[in-house]
Amino acid sequence: MVLVDLPVVTTFLLFIPLFAIELAGPFAAERKADTPWHPHHIAERYGLLVIITLGEVILGTVAALNALVHGEAGWSTDAVLLAISGVGLTFGCWWMYFSVAWSEPLAHHRGHSFTFRYGHLAVFGPLAAMGAGLHVAAYQLEGEAKIGDTGTVLSVVIPVAIFTLALYGLYSVLFARPTPSTCG
Repeated sequence: MVLVDLPVVTTFLLFIPLFAIELAGPFAAERKADTPWHPHHIAERYGLLVIITLGEVILGTVAALNALVHGEAGWSTDAVLLAISGVGLTFGCWWMYFSVAWSEPLAHHRGHSFTFRYGHLAVFGPLAAMGAGLHVAAYQLEGEAKIGDTGTVLSVVIPVAIFTLALYGLYSVLFARPTPSTCG
């Protein structure tokens, strides 16, 4: 698909079956052979991927601020507030994710592994989009953004809201059945 110059809609329509095959591969492989896995290790690995994604948010915020500060405006109150907001949102998302003991339901209900793994697609995407939204905010401060103030705010708020809902949804599904450690 890279070598053929196709319209965007056609490219996305051709991308859908490839994406479905990519997602179905691990599911089909697990149906054929029961692969051994350790729930605490899986939870730790996905936690590390969350940390990497949050690191990208920090890097995006720093890069955007670097461009802003080294421009004509220099440091301003808005630039400082954007830096504090970006770091604060990142650590807030970190706290939200890591306040949950994800390995507990995986250890006691091994059937939840696919929900846990595929559910993280809805976690990683909004985190990366939050970093892009902070970059848009820096462009807005610089006067380079093509969208207004409302669009700029929504470019950060919507990914944070989706992350929060995805995290809550994943938590609700995984902790729907009590585990021995959560029972009185």
